[in-house]
Amino acid sequence: MKVLNKGLKYTPTPPADTDTLSVDIKEFCRKLRLKNHFGDKESKTADESIVRNKSTFTPEKGKNKDLDLYINHLSNFPLIPKPQDKVKNNLPFKQQQALYRLQKDESIIIKEADKGGALVIMDRIYYRDKIQEQLNDKQYYRELNDNMEKKTKRNINKLISKFPHCTTEKEVDYLTKFEVKTSNFYGLPKIHKSKEVETAVQQQNCAYIEINSPKDLKFRPIVAGPQCPNS
Repeated sequence: MKVLNKGLKYTPTPPADTDTLSVDIKEFCRKLRLKNHFGDKESKTADESIVRNKSTFTPEKGKNKDLDLYINHLSNFPLIPKPQDKVKNNLPFKQQQALYRLQKDESIIIKEADKGGALVIMDRIYYRDKIQEQLNDKQYYRELNDNMEKKTKRNINKLISKFPHCTTEKEVDYLTKFEVKTSNFYGLPKIHKSKEVETAVQQQNCAYIEINSPKDLKFRPIVAGPQCPNS
């Protein structure tokens, strides 16, 4: 309970991630080379594109010996921390173990309540059935047989073709060359609207409430995700 009481926004001390650090260093070095290569030219020759795909251009080395020396030193710096440099974990050992067990427990799912910031631990099968029950409500949801991603791309291409002078080359590239990912769907439990939960709170009067699969629990649907059609 001590781990859960910290809330979902609490960040435990992460382990050393040398792969991510290496990528960050390479990107930082690339930005240094870009700044040295372009200087203030970019601001003077900037186009009017509102959106654009991220450039992968990296200037070649050899234009600035001091910069090359610095980047070479930074790129070859040892990433694995020495024992004396290790950061102390901000969780006691027992809480680290508890957090690990929670992460590995596939029988439960933990969500933040729709309102109030409370944590709700649910049986995974119960949660799945409640979400499926919500998706089966034909008043609000319907199953699509067609590939909406392809249709969306076709509509974008038609719109660009209809108004060819309204977009720049970089904007067209951004709008037409992308990979669509399937949307994520999940629900946040509306415990404040459940009579069964309200009754359990009044009866138990405890820091945490235990209730067996409340039938009247509803969920606030969240539908979106990075690079999905409705994000």
